[in-house]
Amino acid sequence: MSRRKPQPEPEQTTTLPAPALTTVTPPPLPRRRHHDDATESAVSGSTSANRARQVILELSDGTRRPLRGTLIIGRQPTQPERYGDVLALPDTTRTLSRDHLEVGITPGGQVWVSDMGSANGSYVARGPAWTRLTPHQRTPIDANDMLRFADFSLRIAYDDPS
Repeated sequence: MSRRKPQPEPEQTTTLPAPALTTVTPPPLPRRRHHDDATESAVSGSTSANRARQVILELSDGTRRPLRGTLIIGRQPTQPERYGDVLALPDTTRTLSRDHLEVGITPGGQVWVSDMGSANGSYVARGPAWTRLTPHQRTPIDANDMLRFADFSLRIAYDDPS
Protein backbone atom coordinates (compact mmCIF):
# COMPACT_ATOMS: atom_id res chain seq x y z
CA MET A 1 0.00 0.00 0.00
CA SER A 2 1.51 3.35 -1.01
CA ARG A 3 1.13 6.42 1.02
CA ARG A 4 0.67 9.74 -0.69
CA LYS A 5 2.24 12.80 0.80
CA PRO A 6 -0.24 15.58 1.39
CA GLN A 7 0.11 18.44 -1.09
CA PRO A 8 1.20 21.71 0.52
CA GLU A 9 -1.19 24.61 0.45
CA PRO A 10 -0.33 27.21 -2.20
CA GLU A 11 1.43 30.19 -0.67
CA GLN A 12 -0.15 33.60 -0.70
CA THR A 13 1.59 35.82 -3.25
CA THR A 14 1.45 39.54 -3.52
CA THR A 15 1.99 41.23 -6.83
CA LEU A 16 3.91 44.47 -6.52
CA PRO A 17 3.36 47.20 -9.08
CA ALA A 18 6.13 47.54 -11.63
CA PRO A 19 8.45 50.50 -11.05
CA ALA A 20 7.86 53.49 -13.28
CA LEU A 21 10.41 53.72 -16.07
CA THR A 22 11.52 56.96 -17.62
CA THR A 23 12.35 56.65 -21.27
CA VAL A 24 14.55 59.26 -22.90
CA THR A 25 14.36 59.28 -26.66
CA PRO A 26 17.36 60.84 -28.41
CA PRO A 27 16.73 62.95 -31.49
CA PRO A 28 16.33 61.01 -34.74
CA LEU A 29 19.33 60.52 -36.99
CA PRO A 30 19.47 63.04 -39.83
CA ARG A 31 18.16 61.77 -43.13
CA ARG A 32 20.68 61.44 -45.91
CA ARG A 33 19.60 63.11 -49.10
CA HIS A 34 21.10 62.06 -52.35
CA HIS A 35 22.58 65.14 -54.03
CA ASP A 36 25.60 65.64 -56.11
CA ASP A 37 28.50 67.47 -54.42
CA ALA A 38 27.63 70.84 -55.95
CA THR A 39 23.99 70.65 -54.78
CA GLU A 40 25.03 69.45 -51.30
CA SER A 41 27.56 72.29 -50.99
CA ALA A 42 25.01 74.88 -52.04
CA VAL A 43 22.35 73.55 -49.65
CA SER A 44 24.42 72.75 -46.56
CA GLY A 45 27.45 74.96 -47.01
CA SER A 46 29.70 71.91 -46.80
CA THR A 47 32.51 71.24 -49.21
CA SER A 48 34.75 68.28 -49.76
CA ALA A 49 37.40 70.14 -47.71
CA ASN A 50 34.98 70.31 -44.75
CA ARG A 51 34.29 66.60 -45.00
CA ALA A 52 38.04 65.86 -44.99
CA ARG A 53 38.46 67.26 -41.47
CA GLN A 54 39.79 64.72 -38.98
CA VAL A 55 37.49 63.95 -36.04
CA ILE A 56 39.37 64.07 -32.72
CA LEU A 57 38.05 62.75 -29.40
CA GLU A 58 39.20 64.90 -26.47
CA LEU A 59 38.90 63.22 -23.07
CA SER A 60 38.92 64.98 -19.71
CA ASP A 61 42.23 63.32 -18.79
CA GLY A 62 43.93 65.13 -21.71
CA THR A 63 43.88 62.19 -24.11
CA ARG A 64 43.35 63.22 -27.75
CA ARG A 65 42.55 60.43 -30.17
CA PRO A 66 41.57 60.50 -33.84
CA LEU A 67 38.34 58.69 -34.65
CA ARG A 68 38.57 56.26 -37.54
CA GLY A 69 35.59 53.98 -37.91
CA THR A 70 34.21 52.62 -34.64
CA LEU A 71 35.90 52.88 -31.23
CA ILE A 72 34.99 51.10 -28.00
CA ILE A 73 35.86 52.88 -24.75
CA GLY A 74 35.94 51.01 -21.47
CA ARG A 75 37.88 49.74 -18.50
CA GLN A 76 39.00 46.61 -20.37
CA PRO A 77 37.30 46.52 -23.78
CA THR A 78 36.59 43.08 -25.17
CA GLN A 79 36.47 41.85 -28.75
CA PRO A 80 38.83 44.39 -30.34
CA GLU A 81 38.80 42.33 -33.54
CA ARG A 82 35.05 42.96 -33.86
CA TYR A 83 35.29 46.73 -33.51
CA GLY A 84 38.74 47.45 -34.88
CA ASP A 85 39.74 50.07 -32.31
CA VAL A 86 39.51 50.14 -28.53
CA LEU A 87 40.53 52.62 -25.84
CA ALA A 88 41.16 51.21 -22.36
CA LEU A 89 40.97 53.88 -19.65
CA PRO A 90 42.29 53.53 -16.10
CA ASP A 91 39.43 53.19 -13.64
CA THR A 92 40.41 53.25 -9.98
CA THR A 93 36.83 54.02 -8.86
CA ARG A 94 35.30 51.04 -10.73
CA THR A 95 32.61 53.23 -12.31
CA LEU A 96 33.61 52.47 -15.90
CA SER A 97 32.22 49.29 -17.44
CA ARG A 98 34.45 46.86 -19.30
CA ASP A 99 32.73 47.89 -22.60
CA HIS A 100 31.15 51.24 -21.74
CA LEU A 101 30.77 53.49 -24.77
CA GLU A 102 30.85 52.99 -28.54
CA VAL A 103 31.77 55.98 -30.72
CA GLY A 104 31.59 55.94 -34.50
CA ILE A 105 31.32 58.05 -37.60
CA THR A 106 29.02 57.61 -40.58
CA PRO A 107 30.34 57.76 -44.16
CA GLY A 108 28.79 61.25 -44.34
CA GLY A 109 30.85 62.45 -41.37
CA GLN A 110 28.19 62.40 -38.60
CA VAL A 111 29.66 61.31 -35.25
CA TRP A 112 27.44 59.08 -33.09
CA VAL A 113 27.70 57.45 -29.67
CA SER A 114 26.01 54.48 -28.05
CA ASP A 115 26.07 53.37 -24.42
CA MET A 116 26.86 49.65 -24.46
CA GLY A 117 24.54 48.74 -21.58
CA SER A 118 26.94 50.07 -18.94
CA ALA A 119 26.05 49.86 -15.26
CA ASN A 120 26.39 53.60 -14.64
CA GLY A 121 25.16 54.93 -17.97
CA SER A 122 26.41 57.63 -20.30
CA TYR A 123 25.10 61.17 -20.68
CA VAL A 124 25.16 63.87 -23.35
CA ALA A 125 24.83 67.60 -22.72
CA ARG A 126 23.29 69.83 -25.34
CA GLY A 127 23.44 73.23 -23.76
CA PRO A 128 22.81 73.13 -20.00
CA ALA A 129 20.69 69.92 -19.94
CA TRP A 130 22.16 66.42 -19.45
CA THR A 131 20.30 63.51 -21.04
CA ARG A 132 20.98 59.84 -20.38
CA LEU A 133 21.76 57.86 -23.53
CA THR A 134 19.44 54.98 -24.31
CA PRO A 135 21.57 51.81 -24.16
CA HIS A 136 22.45 50.21 -27.51
CA GLN A 137 20.95 53.09 -29.50
CA ARG A 138 23.06 55.36 -31.68
CA THR A 139 22.76 59.04 -30.82
CA PRO A 140 24.27 61.67 -33.15
CA ILE A 141 26.57 64.19 -31.46
CA ASP A 142 28.06 67.46 -32.61
CA ALA A 143 31.16 69.45 -31.74
CA ASN A 144 29.30 71.48 -29.08
CA ASP A 145 27.97 68.40 -27.25
CA MET A 146 29.71 67.07 -24.13
CA LEU A 147 29.61 63.38 -23.16
CA ARG A 148 29.95 62.13 -19.59
CA PHE A 149 30.56 58.50 -18.65
CA ALA A 150 31.89 57.19 -15.33
CA ASP A 151 34.52 59.71 -14.12
CA PHE A 152 35.33 60.89 -17.66
CA SER A 153 34.00 63.42 -20.10
CA LEU A 154 34.55 63.60 -23.82
CA ARG A 155 34.02 66.18 -26.53
CA ILE A 156 34.39 66.14 -30.28
CA ALA A 157 36.96 68.38 -31.96
CA TYR A 158 38.07 68.72 -35.58
CA ASP A 159 41.56 69.10 -36.97
CA ASP A 160 41.91 70.55 -40.44
CA PRO A 161 44.02 68.43 -42.80
CA SER A 162 46.27 71.39 -43.74
